[in-house]
Amino acid sequence: MIVKFTNYLKLIMVVALREAFGSTTTPADYRYLADETRPECKLRIYRAFPKRNFRPPCLVVSVDPGTAKFRYLDDEVVKQIYRVYNEAVSHDTLEVTPACRLATITDGITTYVEDTDFTVNLLTGLITWLIPTPTAYTATYDTFKFTRKDQTVPYAKKVQSQLRVPISIDVHALSTTDRERLTDLVVLYVRHVFLGLFKRKGVTYIDIKLGGETETTWDNQIIYGHTITLDVWSQYANEIPMDLYALIERINVDVAINQIGGTE
Repeated sequence: MIVKFTNYLKLIMVVALREAFGSTTTPADYRYLADETRPECKLRIYRAFPKRNFRPPCLVVSVDPGTAKFRYLDDEVVKQIYRVYNEAVSHDTLEVTPACRLATITDGITTYVEDTDFTVNLLTGLITWLIPTPTAYTATYDTFKFTRKDQTVPYAKKVQSQLRVPISIDVHALSTTDRERLTDLVVLYVRHVFLGLFKRKGVTYIDIKLGGETETTWDNQIIYGHTITLDVWSQYANEIPMDLYALIERINVDVAINQIGGTE
C-alpha cells in the first residue's frame, strides 16, 4: 500500500506537469502534447526514463526512496476497531448479523462509528439502520471465543502514520538555454501552481531543491540536465487484524529458529 501511495504521488506530478506544459500559458517552444507525432509537440513528459525512445527536450518524473522513520511512531494515531455482534454463538463459529463497527482512539478521548449505513446512540446502544439490516454470515476467529450475544470483540487496529517522499523531476535538454528555461518553468509551476492540487490530496510540501547541472552524451548528442527534487509529506493508514498481533505474540522464537535451520 505504501509503495502504491508513492507511485500515486508521482502520477499526480506527471498529470499536473502535462496539464501545465500543455496549456497556452507555457511558451510554444516548450509545449507538451499527448500526441508526440504532431509538430506542435515540443516537449515530452515521462513517468520513467524512456531508454529506447529518449527524445529530448523532456521531463522525467521519478520517486526517490521515501522515509517512514521510526521516530514517527510517537506521532502515530492508533484507533482500536471493534465489531459488535447480536446473534447467538456456537463454539468458535458465529452466525452473526453485525450490529455495528466502532472505532475508539486508544487514549479514550473519543468513540465514534466507523460505518456509514447506520446511526448508533453510544449511551443507550440503540442502532438505527439507514438501509435494511445485513443478512447473516459466518465468521471464525482464532483468538477470541464468542460466549454470548451482543459481544463486543476487538477486531483490528487502524494505524495512521507519516511518510516523507522525494519526487524528482529530471530536465533533459539539447542546449543550456533550454535547460535553464525548462527548469525555471518547472520550479514556477511546482511552487506556485500545483500547491493547491497536492493539498487537496492531503500532501504538504516540505522542501524543493535544485541539483547540480550535468552534461552527458546520448546517441552522439550532448544532453544538458538538471534535477528538481520536491520533498512532500503525507499520511497513510492501514487496518491490521487483531489476529495477526495475537499470532506474532504467540511465537516461540527459539523453537521457530530450530525448525528452520538451527542456530550458529
